Amino acid sequence: MVSDKPLTGTGLQKAGIAPYDGIEALVAIVIAHSAHLLSVLVLFRLTLAVFPEPSPELAFTAALLQIISPAGLFLSAPYAESSCALLSFAGCLLFTRSFGGNGSTKAGHDILVLLSGVAFGIATTFRSNGILNGLLLLEEAFRTLWSLKSGFRVASLRRLLAAGLGGLSVAVGFLLPQFIAYTEYCGNPDVISRPWCERTLPSIYTFVQDHYWYVLRAIERQNPDEFQELWSIPLLDFIESPTFLSCRSNVYHLDNFQSMGIDPYSRPVGSNS
Repeated sequence: MVSDKPLTGTGLQKAGIAPYDGIEALVAIVIAHSAHLLSVLVLFRLTLAVFPEPSPELAFTAALLQIISPAGLFLSAPYAESSCALLSFAGCLLFTRSFGGNGSTKAGHDILVLLSGVAFGIATTFRSNGILNGLLLLEEAFRTLWSLKSGFRVASLRRLLAAGLGGLSVAVGFLLPQFIAYTEYCGNPDVISRPWCERTLPSIYTFVQDHYWYVLRAIERQNPDEFQELWSIPLLDFIESPTFLSCRSNVYHLDNFQSMGIDPYSRPVGSNS
């Protein structure tokens, strides 16, 4: 028979801690809080790495927004949100550092691209929407392919390989939980097959969202206003920090253009558009 014990409980049992029922939730909360703390610190370093002239005040503001996030309940509860955030920020930091200061890249920089993909892949294993982090690697692969039109270079080919392997890591992180679930619930004769196993594309992700989110649908039917308020909280959390950093980045670069005497709104020389 397949064990119905949570992953944390199984790990505690294998560690020889029994009975573990009383401390399982405590261990999960400690892991979530630790990951949340580390994600704030990594976000601070990421902000310093993104901007050409590091600003501790800007990095502190970004980290503070992460701390006072409206989704603090999810980030502090025994849930995968904080671990996914930590790994996503770590992957972005590795990806940012994979670019050489003078525009050239070495083998060490390409290894960082691969490691960022591994971090994104583990983040996706925690939370399936972490697969969106792979867009960074996809963009890097297209950018590298475009650079090959000006001539074949070993460095570009190496960079493309690193981006491809990193993207493959993200895909594995997305498909691995699906494979485990399919093996346990669809390919196990001791378990009654679930309805999603018979679908053309048997995805446990879509099944869980459709089957177990009936509580949210009930709230939406009974009180639409309350439903909108419920979803506005994670939506605000999703957009607040990126929006702040994006606006700050745009202002920073516009100021730089103006300080160099360049009109950022002027047309390029020779442009007819």
